Amino acid sequence: MTGVVGPDGTEWVSAVTALDRVPGLSGWTLWSWIRREQVRSRRVGRQVWVAWPDVLEVEAAAHLAGWRRGGYRGVHTDA
Repeated sequence: MTGVVGPDGTEWVSAVTALDRVPGLSGWTLWSWIRREQVRSRRVGRQVWVAWPDVLEVEAAAHLAGWRRGGYRGVHTDA
C-alpha cells in the first residue's frame, strides 16, 4: 500500500513506507520528528501513519541545515 489521501487532501503513508521513500532516513530520526510534533502522525491499529508532506518538509529543512546521517555537518572544535 502506498498511501491514503485524507479529507483535507493530505497524503498519509505508513511510517515504514516513509522510511522506504526517503533514502538514508532512519527510524530513530522519524520517531524523533514525530515525538517533537514536527510530523503529524496517527495510529491505526498496530501501524503508525505519518503525513507525507510533513516528512518532506522536515527532511528538506534538516538537509538545508546540514543534517546528515550520524549528525550535523559543521565545524567541530576540540576545547
